Amino acid sequence: MAGPMHQISMPRSILLSTIGALAIVLTACSANQPMRAIDDPVGDAGRPGVDGPVVGPDYVDIRALAADIDGSTLRLKLTVAGSLPVPPSVDSENLEWIVVLRTGADAEAVRDLQTLRVGFRGYAVTLRNRGAGAYAPALVEMPGSTVRGEGAEFPGTVAVDGDTVSWTVPLAALGNPGLIRAGVWAQRVGQAPGYGTTAWDFLPGDDSSGSAAGWLTLEP
Repeated sequence: MAGPMHQISMPRSILLSTIGALAIVLTACSANQPMRAIDDPVGDAGRPGVDGPVVGPDYVDIRALAADIDGSTLRLKLTVAGSLPVPPSVDSENLEWIVVLRTGADAEAVRDLQTLRVGFRGYAVTLRNRGAGAYAPALVEMPGSTVRGEGAEFPGTVAVDGDTVSWTVPLAALGNPGLIRAGVWAQRVGQAPGYGTTAWDFLPGDDSSGSAAGWLTLEP
C-alpha cells in the first residue's frame, strides 16, 4: 500500500483480525461485556501448488474475529492458530493481516470473496512487518489505497499478545458509518527464492455465497 511508513516497535504480541462465516449484528455495548466472536476452521491456510496444496504457517491461519462497538470506538480482535513471529525483514518475507471494513453503499451490496483482494469502498485496518524487529498498523481508505495513518500516526491503538491482535479505531476516522460489513485476510509472501512459501487465509472463505450472510455485520 502506498505512502511513507513509520516503523514502531511491537512487543511480542501481534494484531490480527479474524472474521467468521456467519454474519451477526453488533450493537453498541459496554467495554466490560464480552465481545461477540465468529470462528474459522483450523488448518485451512495455504494455497494451491503444482505438486499439491501448500500448507501455510499457523500465524496466517485465521481462527476467530471478535468485534464490538464501545461508544464511539470500533474494537477488533483477531486470533490466529499460532503466535506471531518476531517481525522478519521485508527482504525475506512480507507478513500482513488486513481487516476489510466495507461502509456506505458498498456495505449494502452483494460482494464475493474477491472483494477482499480487489476493489471495495471503505477502509482497511492492517498490520504489516516494516523491517527487522518492527510491525506497523495502518488505516487505509479504499479504493485508492490512501493511507490515513500508519505506525505512530495510526489513529487508534494496537496490541499484540501471542496469537491475538487487537485494534481500536474511532468511528469518526471511518466517517461515522451507519453500517459496516467486515472481512479479513492474512498472508505470508516469501521473497525470492522463497516464493514457494507464499500462503494465505480468508474470511469469508471460498464457501461464501457472497451475500451479506458471509460478512460480519456491525451497526454503530
